[in-house]
Amino acid sequence: MNITCRQLIESLLDYVEGNLETERRQGFDDHLKECGDCLSYLGSYLETLKVSRAAVLKSETEQGPQRIPEELVRSICEALPDSQQDQ
Repeated sequence: MNITCRQLIESLLDYVEGNLETERRQGFDDHLKECGDCLSYLGSYLETLKVSRAAVLKSETEQGPQRIPEELVRSICEALPDSQQDQ
């Protein structure tokens, strides 16, 4: 099965996640053996997925304050000169 560069790019996520039929996957593998541009694109795509997933995991594990405590807001406002409190 001959796969074009466009077909490969349009179904790249399915390829990476292993969601292609055996014959179609073999066509992708054959194309990647012959096409250096698509092989480079696949490498960039995989790196992008890796970085994106790491960023999501990092943001899920970081615990920042859910809200600023009211006492802190009042203290900051009280410390401001009168001219800046109205802004």
